[in-house]
Amino acid sequence: MTSDFGERSDPFSNDTDFHNGIDIGVDENSDVFAVDDGYVTFVGEDKANGVFIKYETVSGYTVIYAHLNKYIVEEGDFIAKNQKIALSGNTGYSTGPHVHVGVKDKSDNYIDPEILFENIIEKGLLTKN
Repeated sequence: MTSDFGERSDPFSNDTDFHNGIDIGVDENSDVFAVDDGYVTFVGEDKANGVFIKYETVSGYTVIYAHLNKYIVEEGDFIAKNQKIALSGNTGYSTGPHVHVGVKDKSDNYIDPEILFENIIEKGLLTKN
């Protein structure tokens, strides 16, 4: 893991900020897999996240994968846990190849993804090519 959830020094401004997810360093174009079953609610790109996917799990959490190179799902798609959904990248505000994983609870508050999906890397939800 290259950056934990919570307060940290912003890599661009050096100010203290709140990091709303975790960053996992992987090679560009590594496979990215869904951490749970759910429906894709957004695919696209913005300045900060770069290419990203947002989906709602069947248990009501919102999961965000950011800084991707490519997504291979579309809005409205049902995705199954462990299904390949994207390729990792270095897009948006990024200091190197990685995947940002953010999770919001049912009240729309960010929570630590590791609490909900323990050992994301060890369970094979991100793999190196």
